[in-house]
Amino acid sequence: MNRVLLVLAHPRAGSLTGQVAARVRARLVHAGFDIDFLDLYAEGFDPRMRPEDEPDWADPDKPGSPEVEGHKARIGRTDHVLAVFPVWWSGPPAMLRGWIERTWAHGFAYTREGSNLAVRSTL
Repeated sequence: MNRVLLVLAHPRAGSLTGQVAARVRARLVHAGFDIDFLDLYAEGFDPRMRPEDEPDWADPDKPGSPEVEGHKARIGRTDHVLAVFPVWWSGPPAMLRGWIERTWAHGFAYTREGSNLAVRSTL
C-alpha cells in the first residue's frame, strides 16, 4: 500500500489551506492510500533550530532531539510526502521551513554523496 505523509502548515484548520488539506486527505483515502496526517500547528511542532538538531558535517549519524527523531521516523515510514501550505511573503510559512530545516537534515535526508531518503516523491 502507498503511504502518504500529508503535512499541513497553517495555524487555522478551517482556513482555505486547511480545507484544501482535508479535501486532499479525503481523496487520497478514497483512492486507497494510507495517510499519516501531520498538522504542524496542532501537534505543537517547534520550528526553531536548536543546537542538538543543527547538522554536523563531521558526524552524519548525529541523532537529533526526540521531537526531530520522531518526525524522521514518520518520514521513514512513508512513500510520499505532500505538504499543503499558504505562500506568505513569497515563501512557505516559518513553521514549514523550520520543520524542513530541523527534520530533513544532513545524514538523514542528504549526505555529501546524495540522498538517503527512500521517499518516492515530495509535493
